Amino acid sequence: MLHYLTEVGGPVPQSSIHRVLGLSKSRVSEVLNDLEDEGLIRRFSLGNQFLVEAVAEAPRSEHLPKTLKVGVVWSSEYPFLTPYAKRLAREGIKLKLVVFGSAVDAVKSLIMGEIDLALAPLITELHFYASFRNIKVIGGGAYGGASVLVRRDGGGEDAIGSSYLSTMDVLRASALMKGEVDAGDTLYFRRPSEAVKLVRKGEVRYMSVWHPLTKELIAQGMKPLADLEQYGIKYCCTLAASSALPPHVRRFLRRTYSEALDDFIKSPGRWFEWYSLQIGIGVDVVKDGWRHYKINKHITRRDVIKYLRSLGYSVPEPAIVAEAVDS
Repeated sequence: MLHYLTEVGGPVPQSSIHRVLGLSKSRVSEVLNDLEDEGLIRRFSLGNQFLVEAVAEAPRSEHLPKTLKVGVVWSSEYPFLTPYAKRLAREGIKLKLVVFGSAVDAVKSLIMGEIDLALAPLITELHFYASFRNIKVIGGGAYGGASVLVRRDGGGEDAIGSSYLSTMDVLRASALMKGEVDAGDTLYFRRPSEAVKLVRKGEVRYMSVWHPLTKELIAQGMKPLADLEQYGIKYCCTLAASSALPPHVRRFLRRTYSEALDDFIKSPGRWFEWYSLQIGIGVDVVKDGWRHYKINKHITRRDVIKYLRSLGYSVPEPAIVAEAVDS
């Protein structure tokens, strides 16, 4: 958008930008707010419309950190980090992946300032934000790829296994509420290997897990029973940043991340190998996982409020928790 405004070389009606660039009016407004905050454009009224013009070039890479640590939960979910790393590298920024066994551990590390970014379940990020207020959600991500599984033989203890305070926990609670699962107890695991042990030992009848755990447990005699889309859960892991990163850096990272998601959507097959090596999951397994995922690029405070209320979340008030979303 800044390139377009610079090329025009003069004021243009804000109302025309969405048609020229093929964007929604809300997206145009969001980006213009960012550019205005950074002093890159100015807006003024003329009659009953707003005009927009570029006044400066975009910030250069010397204003940005040289290395960024991004925490991820061990999963096949994030191969779009490959084009993100590539785009950041063009600006002289090295993206380093830190792999965690659980969502809570990943977001805790972000809260503690041990990493700069985290791709973790939205519900985990929102819970931590409600307590500490020092992270910001700056981008959407992928959803899907998770299922409630049940033992084919009907055996196992009367329990369901899940990771704690995560999208799997949301899926578990939804399945119980809808009557899809009849389990008396919930057993939480902290890492994927613990989930596999619960099944092998017959300590659970049901499991709420993500890919590639779904693939492994189905091979061990479980079958799918319910999934995220069945319950309308359109957010799984979203990108959160430490509030210690300056606002202009977070805005740059948000825009670059959105562009990287576009790169991935256009040609997913290009981006699996680097991510596979970083995460320690075979490239064929990552490719298989992406048959079950979809991209949900954008996230707004209104989206978060709607999401929380659909879960019956009311303490604290969802509008307060939604302030976690950088705007």
